[in-house]
Amino acid sequence: MEAGGLEKLRRRFWIERGAYLFVILVLLAANFWGRRAPSTKEPREEPRKSESALRYVIFVNKRPVVALRTEREAKDALDTAKAIYAANLPNLLEEPAFKENVSIERQRVPESMVFGSPAEAARALVGESERAGIHRVKRGETAWSICKKEGITEQELSQLNPGRDLSKLQVGEVLRVKPDAVVLTVVTKDVRTKREYIPPPLEKIPSPKMYKGKQIVVQPGRWGVREVRFVRTCENGVPVSVVKEGVRVVSEPKRRVVIVGTLPRR
Repeated sequence: MEAGGLEKLRRRFWIERGAYLFVILVLLAANFWGRRAPSTKEPREEPRKSESALRYVIFVNKRPVVALRTEREAKDALDTAKAIYAANLPNLLEEPAFKENVSIERQRVPESMVFGSPAEAARALVGESERAGIHRVKRGETAWSICKKEGITEQELSQLNPGRDLSKLQVGEVLRVKPDAVVLTVVTKDVRTKREYIPPPLEKIPSPKMYKGKQIVVQPGRWGVREVRFVRTCENGVPVSVVKEGVRVVSEPKRRVVIVGTLPRR
């Protein structure tokens, strides 16, 4: 009995061990083939990069022109645009202003509109950088030569630039040559002074003791000096008007006195 019972226990032990081993081998095989088998699941799509983002957009006459990452950068771009034409004007009469209606709004725009720095955006705003639809007048150019180069008529150029005298173009003047071109106009007003000489008033004293045609300078006189004050208005650095504002006499002229003979010759 005891020998038979031990034999049964031994058999049961080896059967259980074999079963455990079989289960482990099955699990290992399933795991191995599961890794090698191609996945039937659809590949997971990576998130697309955003083609647009919320940025601070500078609008010119309600048209979006450039965009920057922060509102501070957008304001700096506008200040820089003003400084481009105001930096060399020590006698500014008032703060530079824009001729167009300008505003800043937060909107979703294409990344192609976003500029890396306020300085780059400012140059684009005033037409300082190479932009499609903007032409800066060079020395020797005329309205006819510009139209020929840009492929437009003089009538179209006039319509794109209302209020401009195309017969008197100045070097550096910015012109629109395409309907979709947008450029800011920075208006500056500075004070200019010019010194002028004042001729001395002439006083003639007749003398019957001297023959006609003879004269004696008693007092040579002296020229005076006056300072004329002008207010010059420029658009993007090009003068559009000069208005005389006032005159200040620096030194008064001194009279020139001359004795003139009146005695007739015989």
